[in-house]
Amino acid sequence: MTELPQPSAGQLQIHEALLAGIVAEIDTSAGMDFCRYMHRCLYEPGLGYYQNPYQKLGEAGDFTTAAEISSDYASCLATQISRLPAPVSGASILEFGGGTGQLACDLLLALQRLGVEPANYLLLDVSGDLRSSQKAAVDSQLPVKLRDKVLWPDELPTGLTGVVIANELFDAFPVERFRIERGEALREYVVLQDGQLQREFRAHCEVADRVDQLQAYTGERLAEGYESEFCPLLAPWWASLGDVLHTGVVLASDYGQERSEYYSLKRDGGSVRCFYRHRVHDNPWIYAGIQDITADVDFTAVTEAATAAGFELQGYTPLSQFMLALGVLESFGALQQQRDKLGQLAASGQLKRLLLPEEMGDRFKVIGFSKGLDGTLDGFTFADYTRLL
Repeated sequence: MTELPQPSAGQLQIHEALLAGIVAEIDTSAGMDFCRYMHRCLYEPGLGYYQNPYQKLGEAGDFTTAAEISSDYASCLATQISRLPAPVSGASILEFGGGTGQLACDLLLALQRLGVEPANYLLLDVSGDLRSSQKAAVDSQLPVKLRDKVLWPDELPTGLTGVVIANELFDAFPVERFRIERGEALREYVVLQDGQLQREFRAHCEVADRVDQLQAYTGERLAEGYESEFCPLLAPWWASLGDVLHTGVVLASDYGQERSEYYSLKRDGGSVRCFYRHRVHDNPWIYAGIQDITADVDFTAVTEAATAAGFELQGYTPLSQFMLALGVLESFGALQQQRDKLGQLAASGQLKRLLLPEEMGDRFKVIGFSKGLDGTLDGFTFADYTRLL
């Protein structure tokens, strides 16, 4: 495993407090399914990764996102939003998560330059610490007119019209893990052995049924020892959003694949991994609460959940193709003329990280859905891979 830096004393206190609670639950229930374990590691009040006060994003954190790398991604989103019908483009923008607030700031400034400002910008985030970062970014980067549009609701708003943004959201949804043994899909549990967290596989009818459905979809039987995961929370998330979004567009971006690729026989170890101080490793049993745990997104599952909730699929494409379709090279060229030499070099490097296939260009996908709207989204006109879903 990659050698990891030592946590601070404060981080270790959080880790030990969360671990004690997890161990107590394991002792009383003879094990904890991995989905529950991942949920507690990420979202335990006050202690989970997205609930405690330690920095997650940026150079001093554990990972970075497309929005943190370059404002070009936000500019492309702004171009797409500006081309939507006026009742939608001028209504609300609801962003799930929100990170440091950089995407919100860059997107609002880009929309202002295009002459299309939303009625309000709603940042829905479970992390109090990230909310504080978002408020600081909004206060320091936005003029008063835009600043006043940004709101932090405590729950999903009702009667919504507008645009919903889910940037690197689904990869933070807890997943169920399974392993094929003697032709049967067994559920992964977390148990305690010799004072250490270990994994154990047991029969579970619902997990077995779900894996049977996956195999029927791909037309391939998974081999002995095959391990992977699936996300049980996509359907309820989309159902909740379908209940409140009356008319609008949903744009989601994340790393992942369509189902036939996700569960191909060559991907026999699953995709769950951890991020700690920009190191990637595959041991979720250490540093509970102070490292990110994530998994790739099955975009076929996203599509199934969204369409079942009443949304219409608009397109599915790599991040690079989405940005190219929305004129990123043209807008980038215009901005380069306003930068000095060092600024041009830095901006070029940032854009390459978003567009190059070996960076984020192909690994990240963008998927779009609509509700109550006619027409298509321009971001999917260069390369639409919906046939693969």
